[in-house]
Amino acid sequence: ATSFVTVAEACGVRERGLRLASKFWEDISRVSDIAAAAGSRPRVLYLEWLDPPYDAGHWIPEMFGHSGCTSALPADADRKATEKSVQLTWDDIYESDPDVVVVGCCGFDTERNARDALAARDRLEGLRAFRTGRVYATDGNLYFARPGPGLREGVAILARCVHDGDDAVDIRPGRLG
Repeated sequence: ATSFVTVAEACGVRERGLRLASKFWEDISRVSDIAAAAGSRPRVLYLEWLDPPYDAGHWIPEMFGHSGCTSALPADADRKATEKSVQLTWDDIYESDPDVVVVGCCGFDTERNARDALAARDRLEGLRAFRTGRVYATDGNLYFARPGPGLREGVAILARCVHDGDDAVDIRPGRLG
């Protein structure tokens, strides 16, 4: 959110940037509080690409924490959570057996990601997330790939996906803003 202020300063409207940054973090905190009500932290695999598969990088692992979930992939002491995405093998993915899979390929909208997830069905159906109906397609371009205000909706989308069916987590479209 510091970039909101930096850009606003460059445009001569610093106060607008400060308000946007403040609103961004208020909304993120609201989602975090709602997601915390679930009391569980499902293990999620966010796929930024399917062929070959890539995990979530950059700021998406931080979004997991705000959404009330954790990465299904084992922690790697040599890799910081905010590094670039890393290519995975399908064996890595099967071994992690996530509770939830979110497909948000970088640069693609929801419709394209849904088509690609359906095309990868034979790969995904071996996962617990698939068997329990917990594979979701999202707009990776709009809500996850761009470092801007849309990330707050991305946090809410993640929370909604990972806590789907949990009545304690009431995150619906329109609650932010």
